[in-house]
Amino acid sequence: MASVQGKLTDLDASYDKQDYATVLAGAPAILAEAKDLASAAAAKKAEIIKSLKDEWTGLEASLPPLVASVKTRVDALSKQKRVAKSVDLAAAKSSLADATALWDKAQAAYMAGKVEDAVPGAKTRRPRPRALRRH
Repeated sequence: MASVQGKLTDLDASYDKQDYATVLAGAPAILAEAKDLASAAAAKKAEIIKSLKDEWTGLEASLPPLVASVKTRVDALSKQKRVAKSVDLAAAKSSLADATALWDKAQAAYMAGKVEDAVPGAKTRRPRPRALRRH
């Protein structure tokens, strides 16, 4: 990109100097390079999207069971009459709600065809609440 921009700047300078022969000689080559940039960018984007879709497949397989296990643990702690002082059940519930909301948002983005938004959204990490840490 920088190379094409540099050549275009040089071509623009030649035009300003009214050196039209240089402009006419150089313009087709610069135009071809610019078109190649567009093709290269499209190919790179396709490569990135494929990689993100592959990553999404892994996230889709691992995150729902993980969230379900955290929910099971939080539910079990919620049913106890007394919870250890080291357990912050409110924080655990809040973190679980946040994680569930982030996952739902990531799934919606993926279903809308926005895989470039879905994968980072699904990978957003939240601190693990104390209620879920093993002592």
